[in-house]
Amino acid sequence: MILRFFSENLAMKLLSLAFALVLWFFVMGEQRHETAHVVPVEYRNLPKGLVVANEVPDAVAVTLSGPRALLVHLAPDDLSLPLDLSGLKPGVTSFKRLEENLKAPGGLVVTRISPASIDIRLERAREEKR
Repeated sequence: MILRFFSENLAMKLLSLAFALVLWFFVMGEQRHETAHVVPVEYRNLPKGLVVANEVPDAVAVTLSGPRALLVHLAPDDLSLPLDLSGLKPGVTSFKRLEENLKAPGGLVVTRISPASIDIRLERAREEKR
């Protein structure tokens, strides 16, 4: 009787099992999870003749939300925060909305970033006299 239960409609039972497994992996992979990372800040294209005159962070703390499958395979090299300094003049410039500059794989959403903004004060470089 038990053997008959497992052998009857075997093809349909195997197909149902396969479908259930695929559905389970799909649902588990799409659940949203959060993970925190420290992302280095890359200051690029400093205008000639200017120097950064204040302390600026070399990294920011970022919390990302997304499918578990993406977050599990996320490597530190997949995240970067480049800030383009080209065209800036002497004075203070505030970079807000850092999440827009964050380079991260598609499908991930920034839920938190700290600090939320970076202020950079640029001054003219002093020429050394010899």
